Amino acid sequence: MTHIGRITIATLSVTALLIVLTARTLTSPQPLGPSGPSLAQRLGLPNGARALIVHADDAGITHGVNQAVETMFRTGSISSSSIIVPSAWFPEIAAIAHTHPQYDFGIHLALTSEWQYLRWAGAASSDRIPSLLDPQGFLWVSEDLAAKHDRLDQVEVELRAQIERAKQFGVPVTHLDTHMLALLETPDLARIYVKLGRDYHLPIVIERQREQEKNPPWLMSILQGTAYRVVFPTELDAPFPGPAGDLSRFPERYRQIIENMKPEEVTEILIHPGIGSEELRAAIGNGSFGASWRGTDYQTFSSPAMHDFLRQHNVHLVTWKQVQAALEPK
Repeated sequence: MTHIGRITIATLSVTALLIVLTARTLTSPQPLGPSGPSLAQRLGLPNGARALIVHADDAGITHGVNQAVETMFRTGSISSSSIIVPSAWFPEIAAIAHTHPQYDFGIHLALTSEWQYLRWAGAASSDRIPSLLDPQGFLWVSEDLAAKHDRLDQVEVELRAQIERAKQFGVPVTHLDTHMLALLETPDLARIYVKLGRDYHLPIVIERQREQEKNPPWLMSILQGTAYRVVFPTELDAPFPGPAGDLSRFPERYRQIIENMKPEEVTEILIHPGIGSEELRAAIGNGSFGASWRGTDYQTFSSPAMHDFLRQHNVHLVTWKQVQAALEPK
């Protein structure tokens, strides 16, 4: 998920989790909370441990982003990532995922291509998805334009093509999420998202606004109408600086979030890492979610200081694959 102007942190607890379990789990698992073990306990963590998913968005968009993701998996700095399949450097990140099946990779389902010069079309052939493409032949630049123009039958064709291409390249897919939240833009798009999770037996990531009244009124009804065990996230907002903002404040903001984590919960922090280079700056610029931004996320979570901080606060990195397994009925 990509959020302009804020850090997104999802806290998974008894009533606020970030996953919709798939058709493999039609029977409700053992209750969590006071009448059953916490999610952290189900994950096999020791008492008092804090569980954290550090998730790297947008894998595949450039070589510098792929370098960051690969390095952070190898050094234990992240525990999850998701891939934009139609992006230019997808074959490289797919090869990394195939070679390292222990890494937790999802598909960052994309209906949008938002950068000025870094653009992508669909994974399906253009004659099958004409409504998804702008006059230049790329996916629409924003989620509202995608929702306005995209035909639903063609959306499903494209998203299935993205998942199938990842599988053909040997990516061991662990979950689905939605680039720029485009699949939560309308009820019809959300229904397709839920359907894909069911059909592919994969968890899908759903975001819920912290303030209940800001939730889309249709979202709960759609999810209640499925055969899933539905669980939601809470969201903690921390304002990001704009293009001229103070990136030096990022490490402290992340540390504050981690200090406030509760042992009985699992928290997900979405980051956007990249190794700074002329390629990355040329591709996405240096503003919000640009090269310096991504370099700061990379440096923050790769640093020995952050690794030490996590150990000192009894934080254990976990994956979406582990969370799904923990919530399945025994």
